[in-house]
Amino acid sequence: METYCEPRSLWCTKAAERSGCRAYSACSNKTVRLRVPAGQRGGSDLVKVLPASYDKLYARWYFQYELGFNFSAPNHGGGLTVGSRNHIGVSGNRPTGSDFAYFTVQYQNPSAVPFAYSYYRGMYQDCSNPNGQCYGDSLPCVYGTTYCSKPQHRPTITLPTIQAGRWYCVEQMLDMGTPNTTGANSNGRFALWLNDQLLGDYQDLWLRTTATLKVQNLWLSLFHHDGAHSSVGQMIDNVVVYTQRIGCGTVGSPDLSPPTNPRIVL
Repeated sequence: METYCEPRSLWCTKAAERSGCRAYSACSNKTVRLRVPAGQRGGSDLVKVLPASYDKLYARWYFQYELGFNFSAPNHGGGLTVGSRNHIGVSGNRPTGSDFAYFTVQYQNPSAVPFAYSYYRGMYQDCSNPNGQCYGDSLPCVYGTTYCSKPQHRPTITLPTIQAGRWYCVEQMLDMGTPNTTGANSNGRFALWLNDQLLGDYQDLWLRTTATLKVQNLWLSLFHHDGAHSSVGQMIDNVVVYTQRIGCGTVGSPDLSPPTNPRIVL
């Protein structure tokens, strides 16, 4: 387990999490703030190339959209990515099954409902032609039955609405499953939790055609498509990656209390 508690300089040990390393009270009292300059299209991000490659991995972090955030602004977020870091953020085409995949947590605009924007070999929801041109699937699928032609990918609960000025704990699990070249009987798996509530668990995903394609990076990002977004952004704290379920606290209920006098690291 690695706990990223001080931006750019320190990863806490597994023992730190076991001894109570939790949001805002871990190795330091610092928070990462991601902002995109007002009036501009673009993004702000952090990339962690992981120390090994994984067939199955969990990632958990806390986030807050700052007060005044505009949820009507089109966006993309961050999460676990598969393959070389050089493929991070690649879009517009379906992965081959041997190059990349990623599942990034963001909100639907303007509803502020959370989902994972997902690129993987078997993606299907927004594919305009048979030659592979695609844009990300939503898991859970929040765009209606025209996009969500597979009922098992539709929401099974009423999804929460993200509010500015509140801290949330998000966790995702990515299991690459058995490689195959046809997509038949695929068993790749992606699960998403918010504040320890399961938003979706998808166990039929075609993620790869070769066993060499593995989870290699954690990408934390805020991206806006145009200049209509607010000047404020997103804060991120207490990031953990591990090979088992992490949860929103080591014991008891999730610690979602606001930080005390946080210092913003630019």
